[in-house]
Amino acid sequence: MLPRLLLAAALTVVVLAPAAAADHPGSNHGLQAFATLADPLGLDAMVHRLPDVQNDFAAWEAAYPDFVSRYTIGATSSGFPLEGILVTDESVPFDGAALATGQKLRVYLDGGHHGNEFLGVELAMYYLEDLLNKADAGDQAVVQFLKETEVYAVPIINVDGNFLDTRKNSAQVDVNRNYDFQFGGPGSGASVTDQNYRGPSPGSEAEVRANMEFGAEIRPDVWVTMHTGVAEFYWPWGWTHDKSPDDWFFSKLEAPFENATNGRVDAMMAAELYLAAGATDDWAYGVLGIPGHTFEVHEDQFIPVYGEGIPVAIEDQLAGLDFVVKNVKVWGAWLEATPATDGLQLTNLGWNNATGVKLDGEPLADIPAGASVVVPWDGDATVDYQQMLINTSKVRTLHVTSQDAGPAENEAPATGALLALAALAVALARRR
Repeated sequence: MLPRLLLAAALTVVVLAPAAAADHPGSNHGLQAFATLADPLGLDAMVHRLPDVQNDFAAWEAAYPDFVSRYTIGATSSGFPLEGILVTDESVPFDGAALATGQKLRVYLDGGHHGNEFLGVELAMYYLEDLLNKADAGDQAVVQFLKETEVYAVPIINVDGNFLDTRKNSAQVDVNRNYDFQFGGPGSGASVTDQNYRGPSPGSEAEVRANMEFGAEIRPDVWVTMHTGVAEFYWPWGWTHDKSPDDWFFSKLEAPFENATNGRVDAMMAAELYLAAGATDDWAYGVLGIPGHTFEVHEDQFIPVYGEGIPVAIEDQLAGLDFVVKNVKVWGAWLEATPATDGLQLTNLGWNNATGVKLDGEPLADIPAGASVVVPWDGDATVDYQQMLINTSKVRTLHVTSQDAGPAENEAPATGALLALAALAVALARRR
């Protein structure tokens, strides 16, 4: 057998050459045939390829029908499906006034943007399996979490590269430089021969377009994208060394996150590793206005064989991901309303300031993290506020009626204050 890297290079030449100029699904027949092999590189590697993900998803759907739904968000440029899964308590559309009408809190996990970074995929799969096992066993904390939260995951974005054990996709594009935010900036290559080649235009790759469209559709409350190469956790920005408007907030995550991982995984601004324009996390934050994070799972980027087993290799990283997901409600501003004797008390339970606060369209002062204010109230009110500080920030809408005896309902979010009511109509019309 050829040495592993030589074999991978040979396969790349044979299989990828016909697809270098291909932009349409189904055009790369060589890769289609290659992907039918159970272990195309002959490594007996303990990692998930697309068929493994599909098999696990099918098994989970059969074993946990009350918690699992499957979907696809699109296909790669070679025609492979981008497989996703939703984990939540499907018997509870929404539970209590702290949740959105017809919509729960939402988490989105994706992995495998770089096909040779296997443990990013494994962390997603292991986390989902752990969540389902605990829910099935009746773990009360997990059961309550899944009543309140929808966990969406697409473990392999670059399916072509995952099959081939290559960083880039079948069109030789680094798909984590192809997102439509600061496209073409530092840390992205202009030539197809560059390791970080960004592609001919923002969103030129089918995988990236599908991921952006899906993210914009579900508008998660936190987005975590998983890679491999170092053991670190990042927040925006990655395209510049300038700090983001919410850097003061993101920096607050450093100590508790590192404690959760037993000091195994460092947390920092993404640009501290290197500059990378056109990446997933910056797009999620810069365009959708939501916390976008990158999880670099493990140092062993290119070696997918682990004698001690993958779960052991990522145990601390799993604790870090669990910390991020379980704190989704405080990952920004989160207002709850309680009727008081002299008006309506608005309390910000989140870790970020509630900005752009409006009561029935009238501006109010910002409500800092952990603070409360009392405002006049005639028994019905609508409160709009921004989750994050940036201009494209997600807007939440809080409805309070005279029948409310506790926290009021946070509505589905929208981009910009003018879209808050439109988002409410969409949320009510599209009950999952």
